[in-house]
Amino acid sequence: MFGIPETYDSSPDYIKLFIASKYVSKVYITAPGISFNQTITTLANTSTAVTIPISIVARTIGLSNKAVYIESDQTISVYVMVRDENTSDGFLLLPISADSRDYFVASYEPVEHASEFIITAYEDKTLIDVQLKTSAGPVTIGGQSYSSGQNVSFVMSRMQTYFVKHEHDLTGTHITSSRPVSVVSGNKCANVPHDKGACDYLAEQLLPVAFWQREYVCAKLKTRGNNRLRILASVDGTTVNIGGTHIKLNKGEFYEYVNSSDVATSVKSNFPVLVLQFSEGTLVDSVLGDPSMITIPSTNSQESEYFYETPFSIDNHYVSITIHTDQAKGLRIDGSAISRSDELKTTINTIEVIHCRS
Repeated sequence: MFGIPETYDSSPDYIKLFIASKYVSKVYITAPGISFNQTITTLANTSTAVTIPISIVARTIGLSNKAVYIESDQTISVYVMVRDENTSDGFLLLPISADSRDYFVASYEPVEHASEFIITAYEDKTLIDVQLKTSAGPVTIGGQSYSSGQNVSFVMSRMQTYFVKHEHDLTGTHITSSRPVSVVSGNKCANVPHDKGACDYLAEQLLPVAFWQREYVCAKLKTRGNNRLRILASVDGTTVNIGGTHIKLNKGEFYEYVNSSDVATSVKSNFPVLVLQFSEGTLVDSVLGDPSMITIPSTNSQESEYFYETPFSIDNHYVSITIHTDQAKGLRIDGSAISRSDELKTTINTIEVIHCRS
């Protein structure tokens, strides 16, 4: 279950769900707020695309009925793609669990277009508490002005969404709920860094705090000049070791790290943290590609098999694979071995990152 925060273009080219499974699966998709219902059957080991009406995008601050609910009779993966000619981003959908009650918002400092998040309720009578954190200025919600550090509380019903946007960075805003919810956050169109163009839509479904970890490894994106990360803390006294530097963070604080080295970056902390990677604007390194926001999985959250889909309307696609060095020889994509000549090794020497064009 999820909502989609405001897009840069009022009429994006499309919003698609890419649904994949190892098994033949019957999948039910509904968005009652826009009278959308569809049932599909996916084939085993394939991906099926489903187009969602663009009216699902939330544009009005506060409560609305903009939720999408997906249910399947088999285990599936679902990727959401919001595509426009000039601004696109996508995110992996996360299943609702009993632990989906505690979140910290991730976004980026806006230049012209808002940072934003949208909460989706899974059950009736869900009490929400939002402790706002802003880089500057008050947030206007329901005609009232709230400063950074103030709390906003409200009740949501099943399939309702609550949308918030602000002209400054909302990173570190703390969301708690009495019942499970999902949260998607990002920016309507962000410059990364904020003084370099061009801007692009950022959207990512947030990982609940219960699933944060203490150890991560990642490398800069294929063809790009920098590895730009944000590390976000959920508790006071969090110490982060990144790139040989020790950083101390308190609840809701983040550290932004930029490294142009071809050596992958190791992140370790004494308390669980959230790590996000940001693709930079094309004017940073004169390479084709604009901002996106990516949740980095921890080294303890790895699986042995993945399915992924890439949209046909984008020409160049890359996949970054983080793997233990002693297992890299067994890596296969569509059953075929891949070249390891284009890999980045971490200073840990037991984990490496392999980049592939797909």
